[in-house]
Amino acid sequence: MTESQNAAAAAQAKQQLLARLLAEKGIRRPARDAIPARGATDDLPLSFAQQRLWFLDQLQPGTSIYNLPLAVRVEGPL
Repeated sequence: MTESQNAAAAAQAKQQLLARLLAEKGIRRPARDAIPARGATDDLPLSFAQQRLWFLDQLQPGTSIYNLPLAVRVEGPL
């Protein structure tokens, strides 16, 4: 058995032990809520990075003020 197979078997054994101990104490594990699917036409919220770009575009429409020109000289083996 490989190390990853041993780890997987150990994790499964731990989960089984936990389930048994919880069942003995009468504790039920909460059911996991499924993530609801969105419709194809639903609006999606912007990420923080997208919000930042939108905000910058509102300040100066049509510019690329969020781009930072930068040159770097790299020497030596890569």
